[in-house]
Amino acid sequence: MKNPWDTLSQLELIGHSPEMNHLRNYLPSIAKSDENVTVYGEAGTEKLLATKVLYESSHRKDKNILFSNANNLNTHYDEEVTDKLLAARKKPDMPLTSTLIIENLEYLNESVQQKLLVLAQKTNLELKNQVIPTDVRIIATAHPNLIGDLKNNKFNSDLFLALTSVSLKIPPLRDRRQDIPLLFEHYLKKQCLELNKPIPSVDFEVFNHLMKHDWPGNLKELENIIRTMILTSPEGELITDSLPFEVENLHFSRIQIQDLHSAVCQLEKELIQKALRKFAGNQSKAAKVLCLSEPNLRYKMKKLKINKKDYAFGRS
Repeated sequence: MKNPWDTLSQLELIGHSPEMNHLRNYLPSIAKSDENVTVYGEAGTEKLLATKVLYESSHRKDKNILFSNANNLNTHYDEEVTDKLLAARKKPDMPLTSTLIIENLEYLNESVQQKLLVLAQKTNLELKNQVIPTDVRIIATAHPNLIGDLKNNKFNSDLFLALTSVSLKIPPLRDRRQDIPLLFEHYLKKQCLELNKPIPSVDFEVFNHLMKHDWPGNLKELENIIRTMILTSPEGELITDSLPFEVENLHFSRIQIQDLHSAVCQLEKELIQKALRKFAGNQSKAAKVLCLSEPNLRYKMKKLKINKKDYAFGRS
């Protein structure tokens, strides 16, 4: 099967929201351990990218690696796992050593769950009248509904415990809206490169609507929307009429079409001004509602030439 990792051109989780900063802070220590890891997240989040970051940051990165998804394992477990582990063993007396990446744990059938338990618990594998020691680290992705499957006895509890020695959660996009401008810039450049098109100007109202959207498809939905807009907007500009979801009338200032960097800066400026106006210039409260640290807020205010005195007592 084609390895989806081939399409991952980046090795960095994008975003400066508290949720993403927190995730990045503890990824290195988890990567350096040999613990099995399950990465939770809704459809369209960066679960697979997180598994790659974990693998590439581990001491096993130059050793054997196997990749598969649950549906493929349900029909080809022996060919995808057992046979490949045996083929990678250099000496008969060596343990089966590898990193196994599994997508979508929630779809594993009962039979495969039983087989996988042996590897997950790092116990000996009985195969062809041989007892072979195993040293396989499993890094898996799963939808949050896996917990419900466990409660309903649809997922092996022993396997669950073995695979969740460490658990990570990738936050949905609606919980990290602060990252939308940065993600938009990243995906816009990526899609323009793939489509061989110049980076267009952006109507500021596009950002207003993106910030209000619920994002049920998360980052994948954002990437798809950007691709749609590039292909359907007038040449050289992205406009709100090309957004493929219903938009509402918002009360932001109307900004003329401009380059991407200027639009992102303008969005940041308006959001910071709204927060300062709401809290009468109180930077601590404004930083909290914007999910920024106070030093980061002060830096952005200086860069964007925003003076907190202009918002004292709600004057501005």
